[in-house]
Amino acid sequence: MKTSSRPGLKNLEGPIDFLFSILVIPAAYLLMRYRRAGSSRLPQTTSRLKALGVFPVRNHYYEPLFDDKLLSHPLHEDRNLPGMDLRWRP
Repeated sequence: MKTSSRPGLKNLEGPIDFLFSILVIPAAYLLMRYRRAGSSRLPQTTSRLKALGVFPVRNHYYEPLFDDKLLSHPLHEDRNLPGMDLRWRP
């Protein structure tokens, strides 16, 4: 967890995190419904989300991966990726 640069806020990180975890539940359900309906069917909502710089990502194989529990191997380990040899050889 990132520590706050302000000493007074460090004591409030736990309660603030708990409060946010409760407040985010209704928003998460709304955004999940929005994605299921489709962003093309809700153009006003889509433009407002883009203006805010926020766009919901579902845990789905067509979406970018954000849940690292789904990885079979850690990304920092070497992997065998067969294909073209792109190393430069003079």
